[in-house]
Amino acid sequence: MNPKFIKFSIRVLHVHLVLAVFLGVLASAFAAPADSISATPRLYHKVTLAWNGPSLEESAETFNDYRLNVIFTSPSGQTFLVPGYFAADGNAAQTSAVNGNQWRAHINPQEIGSWSYQVSFRTGSDLAIDLSQSAGASVPSSFDGSSGSFDVIETNKSGLDFRGKGKLQYVGEHFLQFTNQEFFLKVAANSPEVFLQYDDFDNTDSNRDYQDHAGDWNAGDPQWKTNQGREIVGVVNYLSEIGINENYFLTMNIEGDGRQAYPYVNNDEPDIFDVSKLDQWQIVFDHMMSKGVMAHFVLNETENENWFESNAGLSGGIPFADTRKLYYREMVARFGYLNAITWNIGEENGWRSNNSNDFGDPNTTDQRIAFAEYLDDINPYADHIVVHNNPSVQIHEQLIAQGSSSYTGASFQSSSINNNQSANIRDRMKALIVDSAAATPPKKWVIALDEPFTPSRFPDLDVFREDAVWNTFMLGGAGVGLFIGGGGDLSVQDYRLYSDYWQALDHAHDFFIDNEIPYWRMSDADDLTDRGFALAEEGDVYVVYLPDGGSPSIDLSGSGDYDVRWYNPRSGGSLQAGSVIEVVAGDSVSLGNPPNDIGNEWVVFVRRPIEESSNESVCVPIKTQNDSLAVICL
Repeated sequence: MNPKFIKFSIRVLHVHLVLAVFLGVLASAFAAPADSISATPRLYHKVTLAWNGPSLEESAETFNDYRLNVIFTSPSGQTFLVPGYFAADGNAAQTSAVNGNQWRAHINPQEIGSWSYQVSFRTGSDLAIDLSQSAGASVPSSFDGSSGSFDVIETNKSGLDFRGKGKLQYVGEHFLQFTNQEFFLKVAANSPEVFLQYDDFDNTDSNRDYQDHAGDWNAGDPQWKTNQGREIVGVVNYLSEIGINENYFLTMNIEGDGRQAYPYVNNDEPDIFDVSKLDQWQIVFDHMMSKGVMAHFVLNETENENWFESNAGLSGGIPFADTRKLYYREMVARFGYLNAITWNIGEENGWRSNNSNDFGDPNTTDQRIAFAEYLDDINPYADHIVVHNNPSVQIHEQLIAQGSSSYTGASFQSSSINNNQSANIRDRMKALIVDSAAATPPKKWVIALDEPFTPSRFPDLDVFREDAVWNTFMLGGAGVGLFIGGGGDLSVQDYRLYSDYWQALDHAHDFFIDNEIPYWRMSDADDLTDRGFALAEEGDVYVVYLPDGGSPSIDLSGSGDYDVRWYNPRSGGSLQAGSVIEVVAGDSVSLGNPPNDIGNEWVVFVRRPIEESSNESVCVPIKTQNDSLAVICL
């Protein structure tokens, strides 16, 4: 179900008369507002509701047998079923508390006006993972039945801050879109994947301290305890400042490559979550939203992709451990409100190394579908759900062939870009774009190149820029990230070592954004040019990428004039004039020579003059939050 704004009916429970009287008294006692609501709830901001509940501790019973669900109703009548969570003393990031009576739920409101909410807080054996809304064998607890309302006012953020844009969601197109109708083109940090193995997080036995970024923390930025967290917050600041808008990281790598990033109190009890550690993670993720950096949650890696099921003694069929369901629920409850989030079922899924720490068989296609569907069901938003592949395994093609409804795209890993595998990247990614749109039922996938593989610590910069970055964007890909090989993915802490690579990503992003190129309406059109790669909205806008330079010709069949400008992807900057600055439409039109250095890499931007553009205010259909169609004009 995507998007998932669901209207719920209230079921009447037929119980013994004595129990009914008891529940009525209990409901009347607790049908009251939340004990606290975020000060000044704002549009597109996290709004937190908190309740005083039973005094509990970090234990299997607490996380398995209590279920907090809150139904929020928007001013327009849309409903959101939001899972809540145990928050210990309500200040665990600062106190490291392991017990308390605080329970929380977060909503990211997408409408201004009066919101209402209704609380279900019940207890019963393994109730937390039960997706049904019937009471079953459960009984109400504490503040069950609480209700209330709050008013949401306009956002006060702008610029890079995602809280000025809304929720980034899947809208049935090849690119994600914010609530404010702005599309998203990602340039990402795919390394280090062990970003969360930071020694200032509670219960994280790591030597990862990010000291090289201590100076990137600014007065007023978040921290916890006594000056803790400054270095990792500094990393986020640095990424934002150099133009990176997504960070890819593992949230559970027990028995994986790094082994120290996981949400639990220890590495062998996957139903006891570390409340203070997760609160500290949330501080960092909230800061990422304020700095315009998407959080890309990689929920497993290949070495532990069946770890949950293996520990539960499950095999065959479609094994799906209860502990995995509990993990997904806790992640959504704590972080699902984030403005920009990608849920990735697993890194290099379907392919395991022969390390002794592998658990069970690789995930099957049926498992991948079941995992995504469960995650989709508990998530109140139309967030992006993907899975990452190993280059040798065609898991995305299998999912498209089976018509999986919950996946919205692919996190694609290529063969080694240092071995001139651009054709592999281009052919397979292009096929995913085309085949997903033509599938039964059709569903346009959002395709991004994550972890463009390289056997060396740093890929060749020119190869990275040409075969990974521009190759991806010129075929209609929605994003690309930088992966550091040769063990660097686990060891690098100074992000400045990547500076030339971040700059290559930023230059490509700036070209499309600064020049207001409607990339979301364009598709690959290599057959229109006699050299390089082409991306086009035919009859209006054309981009030609020339990895080897030269003087291209292009098919501009039709009529009218076009402006011609050149862009240097190696140095960035403004558009430049070449030997030809204006052309007349025709079957084979020469675009002339670049401003200089004709044998080097260039990009040509061909567009009708703004006043003549046929699509300056083009209107297109999009899928709305209630799964209907609306028309927006861009």
